[in-house]
Amino acid sequence: MPNKYCLFQSDRDFYRMLSMKVLTVVLAICMLSVIGCSNDNDSKVEELENQIKELQQVQTVAQPSAPVAASVATASPTPTPEKILGFTEAQWEDATDLVLREALALGYDSNQIPDDVWEQGISTGSPTSAAEYVIDWIKMDIASIATSNDRYDPNLRTNMVYYCMTAGSGLGYCTCSLEYVESRLTQEEYIILDTKIVMGQEMSDKEFDVINGARSTCPIDSPKYSQSIRTNFAEACAANGGPSEYCSCALEYLEYQWSQQDYITFETMLLTGKEVPVQDMQIYTDSISMCSALFVP
Repeated sequence: MPNKYCLFQSDRDFYRMLSMKVLTVVLAICMLSVIGCSNDNDSKVEELENQIKELQQVQTVAQPSAPVAASVATASPTPTPEKILGFTEAQWEDATDLVLREALALGYDSNQIPDDVWEQGISTGSPTSAAEYVIDWIKMDIASIATSNDRYDPNLRTNMVYYCMTAGSGLGYCTCSLEYVESRLTQEEYIILDTKIVMGQEMSDKEFDVINGARSTCPIDSPKYSQSIRTNFAEACAANGGPSEYCSCALEYLEYQWSQQDYITFETMLLTGKEVPVQDMQIYTDSISMCSALFVP
């Protein structure tokens, strides 16, 4: 991924050239105002204009290391990145690397960070504050995704999973079916479909395709974690007062969401006090809230 913060380096020559062109114009105005524009001075004016053109050509070929300030009270110096930021390219590269590492730790695709977010970070004035700005934006974006309103009402979701499980299916299959239906039907459309099923009424082609698609897409549950992990999880859950049905439900939910290695990584981060990615913590809290609603009195 290109270093977003070092884009300002490519603008440096542009600003220097712009400053020199402004200086050339200012000098020309000053000199012309001294000579005057009468007919008597036409030859002098023409000679001066030629000199100005030669000066511009020289500046285009060889730029000075720093522009010379013009002695005009009303002229404002053209700001350059050095004057605004005052930091080295290496410092901006370090800031970018920090953002990329943090995004990876949070499970966020850094390619999804919009250009204008990087630019806003730069406008804060320093590599450190710029990195903090972009990292805060990433966390806010993750939070907004995790708490989006695209899902059904929590009580409706709990009831859907509960009746699915009482019909003999595991939590993983029931959760998968719920998410499949949520992605294809609005809550209102699902309520209409549920009423038709209860009343034994004929479904539309769309409703039938959704139900059939959920059945064929979602796998039948089978344990994914090793027996030792399952046993340790059940014992730790019971030691914290969890009913056996609740503990089994929570484990099945995590098995559906994470591979065994993902679960081990999450557990290790919790035990060592490391910051857990927002999306992973959301999965963990979802397992608690859903299974509590189902099995905790």
